Amino acid sequence: SGSEHATTLLSQRVRPHVNPHAQLLTVYYPGVGYDVRGPVLATNATRYVFVDFGKGKGIEAIAALNVNAIQSQLESLGATAITMNIRDHSTAVFTFLLAGTERELIYYVKDGTVFLPPELLGGYDVLYVANSPFSSLKSSEDAKQGFLQVPLSHLKPGGHVIVSNVSMSVDRPIERLKKMGLKTILEDISIPFDGVYQPGRVIVV
Repeated sequence: SGSEHATTLLSQRVRPHVNPHAQLLTVYYPGVGYDVRGPVLATNATRYVFVDFGKGKGIEAIAALNVNAIQSQLESLGATAITMNIRDHSTAVFTFLLAGTERELIYYVKDGTVFLPPELLGGYDVLYVANSPFSSLKSSEDAKQGFLQVPLSHLKPGGHVIVSNVSMSVDRPIERLKKMGLKTILEDISIPFDGVYQPGRVIVV
């Protein structure tokens, strides 16, 4: 099935490039929605920093949908000892055990085009970009173009950018990604795309 195919791509063909030795990595995912499986399968990281654009809503407003969905996805991955604490109006923190390792998922409901999570300021290891930013950004919103440039400036040397599901996104997704700040490291990629393509430290799946 499509889901099984995606799982194989992420866990067997992407993870060996990104985290071959199961190191303690931090992953940033702007515009996440409730997509947990992708970044976990692709990175096997220990800290995930997610920003849901939220359209002005706080954690309480989306809890019934996204927070519950996150917990369900963690369980489907085999996670145990899952806890969730509301830090403030816009932040939920999950902790869980997966493959014997304790992990943390920090979930913000903020405007990801202007908000930079403090966890990134000391550097992070993986920028994960999928469909969801496109649903929140319109090509005419010039003020929001290039919003990935700031988080990219905090990506550690040797870090990776994973671009997932580009073939399922809006029209001309690669051009949109370039406008959001990936222009200098993305090559022209034909769409639809099926497989793993790795120009430098950018992995497109």
